[in-house]
Amino acid sequence: MRNLNKIIFLNINRQIGFCYQNRRCHQERSLKLKQKPNFNDERLIDPVRYLFRNASVIVSNLDNIYANLALEEWIYRNYDFSKNNEHILLLWHNRPSVVIGRHQNVWLEISVDYCRRNGIDIARRNSGGGTVYQDPNNLNVSFLTSRNSYNRTKNLEYIQNILLDEFQIETIVSPRKDLITAEKSEKISGTASKLNGHNAYHHCTLLVDVDQVHLSKSLRKYQIKSVHSTATKSVPSPVTNLKNLNRKLSLQSLTEALAKNFHKFYGGTNFLINQINPNNLRYFGHMIKDIEEMFKSWLWIYGSSPPFYHDNVVFYQSSQILLRTYIEKGCLGKIEIINSNPNLELLETLSTINSKLNGISFEEAELLDFFDDLLKQNRKPFVEVLRNNILKSFKLMTSAH
Repeated sequence: MRNLNKIIFLNINRQIGFCYQNRRCHQERSLKLKQKPNFNDERLIDPVRYLFRNASVIVSNLDNIYANLALEEWIYRNYDFSKNNEHILLLWHNRPSVVIGRHQNVWLEISVDYCRRNGIDIARRNSGGGTVYQDPNNLNVSFLTSRNSYNRTKNLEYIQNILLDEFQIETIVSPRKDLITAEKSEKISGTASKLNGHNAYHHCTLLVDVDQVHLSKSLRKYQIKSVHSTATKSVPSPVTNLKNLNRKLSLQSLTEALAKNFHKFYGGTNFLINQINPNNLRYFGHMIKDIEEMFKSWLWIYGSSPPFYHDNVVFYQSSQILLRTYIEKGCLGKIEIINSNPNLELLETLSTINSKLNGISFEEAELLDFFDDLLKQNRKPFVEVLRNNILKSFKLMTSAH
């Protein structure tokens, strides 16, 4: 049991905001997650092979969402669980963060402005599913195993058993494979998964005592009807904290309960817990830092949003015009006039503007710079109309709800 006493969580200096230099929409830099797994490079695994004995538990001592996602991805990409069908449990928690699914539109899922103003990290994971809010009182649980041994139902059963046996909290599995309370059907855990030819992981959140105000205000409650997108949409659900169901439950006690029983449920012979730092390059090499930088990049978080467009009605010269603005890879794609027969001057102005939309990211600073430069060259009233329309779209999609 003395290993359990070593499960302590360390804080690191938080970095608020985002890097301007990462916001340009250049595509020459490939996303590193598209690279093939490195299962044949045993040198990558040798320094940390002891971590992957069957039914062992890994606890990250960083509260950095990007570093923790990188750790999970590094293991998934580099260790071949299919050789011995090992099961590994990875546990971590983060400073305040909002994490969207791989195929979601960041602007349609969260209040970007609220998150930035309140120092809430914005991240995109590599698995599907919906958007979740996390903070130091939320526990992240990741089950890593071979593809053949992947069993989401069994993993949820394990968590259910721990909650019931250790904390007298009864839960059921919803049709969407989330955990909800048996009494009021309130959600206490959301889940998602990722599979390749060899490996799989199933990860979930457990709401211990998260800040309900930040949770509510950082997530977008209502769809913007004038925006059209094929991105995966989150399904809003009533939520509650586990702390509301058992006042004695804490992040520490839940972590210990999940860790100490894991080997019994998954066939391990030893009780193994390892606390690690994902930034330890001696163990994980520079690849893990590359993956972390990718997770932090504007190109991944915003630029990976599926294409979408926004319709907005403007008035110009006593006419009502429907403008359609396309956003692709997080950048302005083109602007079209949809419902009228514009004169030649408008068409020429629009054509000129569209020809200059080369890598202008959907960020207020870059939009302002672009249109300010444009207005210095072209003072036509319609340019001012377009500028105000685009900025209005940006405010709509970054503001709170």
